[in-house]
Amino acid sequence: MKHVLKYVTLAFLTLIILSTITALPTQALNTKTANAIIVKEIKTSRDAWGTIYFNQTFYVDVILDVTSEIPGPKMSIAMVYGGTTYELNATRIGTTYTYRVWLNITDTGELHVYEADPTTGKISTKETITPRPTLEEGDSLTFIAYGKQVTLTVSHQTPTIKALITEIIESANIINVTDWELTAPDLNYGPLTLDNYTDAKNISVYIYKEGATPPSTPQLKVEAYETDTNSGVFKLKGWLKVATNISDEFGVSAGDTLILNFTVPKYPGASEYDSVIVKLSVVKVPTVTITTDRKEIPLSPVPVKDNGGVVLYINVTDYSVTGPTTTIDLRMYTRGGVPVNASKVPANELYYDTSRSPLTFVASTGILELTLTRIGDTHTFGGQVVINTSILDKPEYIGGWLLLNYSGTTSKLYLKVYSASLSTNATTVKYGDVIEIKLYDPERNLNTTAKDKVDVTVDGADQTYITLTETDVNTGIFVADITIGVNITGVLPGASFSVSYTDERSPRTPETAEKFLTDSYTLTYSVQSFVGSVKTDKTTYGPYETVTIIVNDWDANRDPTSEDTISKDKIFIIIGAKQIHPPDDAVETDVNTGVFEVEVTPDYLYKEATGETPATLKDAAKYLLQAGNILVMYSDDYTPEGPKVLQTSFSYESYDPQIITDKKAYNIGDKMNITIVDPDANVNSDTIDSVTVILKSTSYPVGTEVTLYETDVDTGVFTGTVIVSDTQVGAGYIYAKFGDIITIEYTDELPADFGVTGEAKTYCW
Repeated sequence: MKHVLKYVTLAFLTLIILSTITALPTQALNTKTANAIIVKEIKTSRDAWGTIYFNQTFYVDVILDVTSEIPGPKMSIAMVYGGTTYELNATRIGTTYTYRVWLNITDTGELHVYEADPTTGKISTKETITPRPTLEEGDSLTFIAYGKQVTLTVSHQTPTIKALITEIIESANIINVTDWELTAPDLNYGPLTLDNYTDAKNISVYIYKEGATPPSTPQLKVEAYETDTNSGVFKLKGWLKVATNISDEFGVSAGDTLILNFTVPKYPGASEYDSVIVKLSVVKVPTVTITTDRKEIPLSPVPVKDNGGVVLYINVTDYSVTGPTTTIDLRMYTRGGVPVNASKVPANELYYDTSRSPLTFVASTGILELTLTRIGDTHTFGGQVVINTSILDKPEYIGGWLLLNYSGTTSKLYLKVYSASLSTNATTVKYGDVIEIKLYDPERNLNTTAKDKVDVTVDGADQTYITLTETDVNTGIFVADITIGVNITGVLPGASFSVSYTDERSPRTPETAEKFLTDSYTLTYSVQSFVGSVKTDKTTYGPYETVTIIVNDWDANRDPTSEDTISKDKIFIIIGAKQIHPPDDAVETDVNTGVFEVEVTPDYLYKEATGETPATLKDAAKYLLQAGNILVMYSDDYTPEGPKVLQTSFSYESYDPQIITDKKAYNIGDKMNITIVDPDANVNSDTIDSVTVILKSTSYPVGTEVTLYETDVDTGVFTGTVIVSDTQVGAGYIYAKFGDIITIEYTDELPADFGVTGEAKTYCW
């Protein structure tokens, strides 16, 4: 127990025995009782491994279903060991559906049981268990509650180590195992705390050449820190520095294998150890290399504070480093080879990390020491830095360089300005057109692993700028697809707008200049205007028909993603000397069509032209039939020749009826089917209309009135039936004798010539 963490030992020593646990019949708590307690599952803190081991603390959770009855602050569960069943008290944690009991196995195998704190769920009061089990390797504990169970076996988990490297150079003088990963579930003493082993006696490392006799004493003691609670995974910390190199120290050379034998306690405080072997291949000293994501550094004018700055990725491959990190020096120079130090630029404004926090170089030398981190299990170390090139604002930096110095191995990256260009696929456009704006400027390629963005200026539109996005990582080409009327709005037909970009650091700048020259690029776009047109869906209409006015004008298609409108004030209807407007704005038939429609009903035309509301639809029809040609005009404000008024006309017309019978002669008792075809009588297109005819015979000249009904809505065809009878008079009959002539009379209030005569006509058949 001497290696167990002190705070755990003290906790055990101060526990108070409050109750006694006794052995129960084997089947205790094995099945549901008559109550409504429903257990969803049983979980333990050792479920990741399914095992337990010596000098270890763990808990068992009984989780009830949300529909379960709550048995109170405690519930009994069964633990079966070696044919004996024990009743354990599990404590409810807060207001959850979880009941918990704690257990501890000592280094001698004695099993102790503890209650859980009802608020925190942590280990609390110790209980007495009778008879007390003493566990051995291979034993198992089974926990049972209301039909659910889980089993943990006393079994050792063999530890493993994941090394950061697989090779080591023969001239290396340091063996660094820091951040190597040890997986040892049985060193996970408690599930709620981080188990750290800082006593250097816990884990030892014996280092020797493969095939040679291992040393009797370890050359290295390391510490272990658990990466997360209840993980059983530890980061190691420790290194060995030899006098000269590993070749001299251990007698190895290229092609040999260096053995690192880690002795890891089998459990906390154990005197027995596992041996974990890590093999490193010994190699000759390879050349140290420096690689970067770019060969030149653009002198971008965008400050770090505006999300600017040039991101530089640096990789160093060095087999001599066995630890997790190394460092490289960065130093900036002007074209004349003058170091950039605090006398030239502020020391806290040149270098930044990727979170835009400043990195300070040594003021007197201008050197930044940048930490590089090992990439995976390779011998390559990587890092990145943001260079605030905006403060290198004098032409003397053109042709300057950034020197990377890694223990004498150097790489020089020159500072450069680039030419820019701004182009497009079209400059004459109309609403709905998609144009591409393309900028080429490597100075704005700030990060080679991300698509950068650039804003260009817009004049003459609602927008003041457009954001261009790099076509791919590390291209320096930026584009945006712009839809006229969506991304560019507020430009009238026939007008223009411009897109411009200023390259603030021109390559035309002379080396002797005091400041950078600038280059400006501008694209001018003309928005076309078109001559519209106006028409109606027909040129003539029946007395009750609705007129659809259709305006075709692309200039009014201002937003190609929505249905635009044309104000009703731009559309005029001339009836006689009266000028009126439609009742509503004309609405685009669909998105991006440039075709607009508005409907006008006869009663609306009558009311607007006369100032009166028609008593019936026929009153409106009579008026419109006598109105003659009705003029429709559209005021097109934008055409290539200037504003224009466009026009069309329509008129109303009426029709003479047709009277039809199913036969030419009838016998007494026959049914007579009568049909009237009169489009003018189709007063309401949404309902079935009716007309009236009068049937007379030679024997019954007074006649009978018969109502005919429209065959369907909006047909203008009316039918009805009567019976020819020589005995009956009245509804549904026409009185007649053999030899009589039967006459059908129909009065058409709107005959074909009503527009001229203004009078009704009666038709006979």
